[in-house]
Amino acid sequence: MGKLDRKKKLLDILNEKKEATVEELASSLGVSSYTVRRYLTELSREGILKKVYGGATLNLGTGFEYDFYEKERQNRSSKLLIAKKAFEYLKPGMTVLFDASTTVLSLARLVKEHNIELKVVTNSLPIARELVNAKNIEVFTLGGKLRRHNLSFVGYLAVENLSRIRVDITFMGATGIGKDGITTVDMEEAQTNTFMLKAAHKKIVLADETKIGRVSFFKIAPLSDIDVLITTHFVDREKIEEIKEIESIKVILV
Repeated sequence: MGKLDRKKKLLDILNEKKEATVEELASSLGVSSYTVRRYLTELSREGILKKVYGGATLNLGTGFEYDFYEKERQNRSSKLLIAKKAFEYLKPGMTVLFDASTTVLSLARLVKEHNIELKVVTNSLPIARELVNAKNIEVFTLGGKLRRHNLSFVGYLAVENLSRIRVDITFMGATGIGKDGITTVDMEEAQTNTFMLKAAHKKIVLADETKIGRVSFFKIAPLSDIDVLITTHFVDREKIEEIKEIESIKVILV
């Protein structure tokens, strides 16, 4: 295992446990405590984690965001469970909106696998690539400015195109979701996602357990705007109960 792989594994451990000691990390990675401390110093300088006495914790402030490839690699089993439940809402002939989240990308892969007849509108470059050879799926891209960090099209052109369409369902991820609403780290992403919700008859949010209770910088919509939230049974019970207090939203645990 190379240095990059070890650092990614270190972040996976912190993502799962939220906090870990140097000794725990050294044992999991099979390296010395000195090497772990060096990794922690490097990642702390990048703003990804915060060093604490004897260990580290993730630095998930309201402006923090992994890049697309790191997000796509995390929590894959949870995302697949969520995507399988979301797939049950799809019927041949529907028109749907897919946002640029990696959980919705998991749903797009299931759509490609089953190749049901759909019209898919997306602002995600990876989702457009995923569906390009699916014969029964007509793909529409929103255009706009390419946000490289998330491989998503955002901004004025995307919003302008969204104002001209109506779809059966919007499937959307989130950087954070809690009692105060759905949030993300980027202003133009938030604006684009807000209009994605407005374009849909039914609004379904797909969020793995790490997103529940987290708050990011820009608000997309209040929870009252959402029809269905699909997450996993690994979610913190107290945090999900706060969301369930919103009567208009249906919460599904998989």
